[in-house]
Amino acid sequence: MKTFTINLKLAELIDAFSLALDLAEGRQLGHARRTASIALLLAMHYGVKGNELNNIYYTAMLHDIGLYDPLDTITAMDQASVIRKHTIQGAKAVADIPYMEPISPFIKYHHERWDGKGEPEGLKGKLIPLPSRIVHLADSIEIFVNTKGADKYSLQNFIMHEAGRKFDPNLAKIAYAITKYDEFYETMSHPIALLDDLRPQDQIQVDDKGLLAIGHGLANFIDNKSPYTANHSIEVARYTVELGKHLGFKDDRLHKLEVAALLHDVGKLGISNKILHKPGKLTDAEFQVITFHPYYSEMILSQVKGFNEISLWACLHHEKLDGSGYHRQYDASKIPPEARIIAIADVFQAIVSDRPYRAGLPYEKVMTIMQSMAEERHLDYDIFAEFAKIAPRLLEHPETKQQKKIARMND
Repeated sequence: MKTFTINLKLAELIDAFSLALDLAEGRQLGHARRTASIALLLAMHYGVKGNELNNIYYTAMLHDIGLYDPLDTITAMDQASVIRKHTIQGAKAVADIPYMEPISPFIKYHHERWDGKGEPEGLKGKLIPLPSRIVHLADSIEIFVNTKGADKYSLQNFIMHEAGRKFDPNLAKIAYAITKYDEFYETMSHPIALLDDLRPQDQIQVDDKGLLAIGHGLANFIDNKSPYTANHSIEVARYTVELGKHLGFKDDRLHKLEVAALLHDVGKLGISNKILHKPGKLTDAEFQVITFHPYYSEMILSQVKGFNEISLWACLHHEKLDGSGYHRQYDASKIPPEARIIAIADVFQAIVSDRPYRAGLPYEKVMTIMQSMAEERHLDYDIFAEFAKIAPRLLEHPETKQQKKIARMND
């Protein structure tokens, strides 16, 4: 198989994923961008330049990558353990994604306190990396303004009260000074204008292995949102690749198809776990919420120039050939074969797996259901017929616990 390369701006990739993080946290869209804009202002006034400034931007955009539930939904008693867990998980998640490894320690320590009473290790003072200190302060300011309003005097009192306790006192003085001005609050309201000028411009050349590694790293984050989706994206990608190979796909087309499959459900980060974990049938209103996730996937992935095909294939995985799918309600004339392949792989993995409302179904039952879906033009009939030829061996993969279960049922 030939290798290929794709030119990407790392900042665009991180910007896109920051949208997913905002969705996952249930916060108003733009939390990461506002935090980044504040962090950059603090850093520049502190005298930070060059690559360290870039690292502060990246850290601010991804600082909550390990957080799967909004902090305001967690009891005060549990917050310390959740903060500790999400900083460690976030550091690990970033360390596993190519090109993002350098900011792993900064994310790990972004909840440390100047007085040594923070998480996860109780680092104190200047033992806390500077990017972590800056992002901690910026994150706290963003949350304060977003929850309590843009009253400069209340904000300044908060900053100085925590100077030398939560915050680096020198950074707190800078924050106190810049929050005097109305321009600061204007920046918070329109962070994209500032970030357009200050966003890192470093471009990376990603080969096929690097692109897949990025896809796998992000897919692991997506799947970890719920125990019921553990390995879903990884398995959908595996089925997609096997079907793609069977149909003659190769080289960059196959690599991009795999990445699209890995990231097809990134939009589910914006769906409440209360809906995803509901043990009974969804109400019409709840199902309507579910139908937004391909739109969210498109919104996130379309941020990255060079991901045009990946974004399109991923976001169309719930379209149906008869036009009754979602979110665009495309008919067969507008649904490319790559999206049709992902759709089949997605349905297969979903039906054979346990869900909150039912156990995974036996293989024969799964194929009967999918045959009916193909006949009703919900799935591509011809591609499903080819999938049926390779489906039995897909269940033999040693890393798929659910498939082992079904294999035992068929013995």
